[in-house]
Amino acid sequence: MTLRIVHTKPWIEIARRLAEDQSPYLPLVKFISAADFSSEIYGGVFLSGLLISDCPDFPLGVHMLRVESSGRGFSFSYTRGPGGHKDDATKEVSASEAVETLDLFLKVENGVDLKSRKTVV
Repeated sequence: MTLRIVHTKPWIEIARRLAEDQSPYLPLVKFISAADFSSEIYGGVFLSGLLISDCPDFPLGVHMLRVESSGRGFSFSYTRGPGGHKDDATKEVSASEAVETLDLFLKVENGVDLKSRKTVV
């Protein structure tokens, strides 16, 4: 079975495109792209939502965080392996909780602490 590859783009480029489209994912992508550690995580926005991993051009469904927008907020789910095996890490949140939830998922799944690094000068 051949896994489809998710081709990633630089966060600043993704943010620019989302701003043009007035996307609900823009605050999440801006949060990542403004950080000095944004080179440690990779992603893109696709029909299935915002896909994030710790490696560039990653296989779909392998060590991947998927963020999907809904009318009420966002759904976060982490997939650890081929075939779409999901961890117990799934959470639905309001739009106001989305950046904090993204930070939490990245801490747990990738070891990246976005908030604490952002505040360090």
